[in-house]
Amino acid sequence: MFFGRDKWDPILIITQIIALQCIYYTMLGIMLFISSIITDTWFEMDLFFEYTTMDFTTSIGIAIIISLITASIIEAIVIRMLIERAKKCLDFTFTLHFIQFVIVLIYSSFPVTFTWWIVTLISLGIMTLLSEYLCMKYEMTDIKLNTSNIYKI
Repeated sequence: MFFGRDKWDPILIITQIIALQCIYYTMLGIMLFISSIITDTWFEMDLFFEYTTMDFTTSIGIAIIISLITASIIEAIVIRMLIERAKKCLDFTFTLHFIQFVIVLIYSSFPVTFTWWIVTLISLGIMTLLSEYLCMKYEMTDIKLNTSNIYKI
């Protein structure tokens, strides 16, 4: 979709980052909404950006962790469709998680819980490795050539 020349195009890069962020938060919002219904908790912004809600001791904390991992898997597929280059996957994945970190920093404070850092690093790893794998698989597909007209005289 956004595949193009390998030259510096800041408008394309910014557009891709915005698209990835929007899709990520949409998918995460759907997952967290379902989780809040299942765990009978309020659906609020704290589920997205409050690092203290992410823990293994409460049902909503576990649901948030599962939602983040699931959203990372879905986002890896989206990266394959939007970015289409394996060498750019780490950059876009890190940018997405860095923006998430900045928003958490502004919304609550510096995340000091071990769980938040571990889940974020696992999410980063899953998204990076899966998107790189999917992009490499896509890049290695054969190019179909129409050879039916070559041999006609």
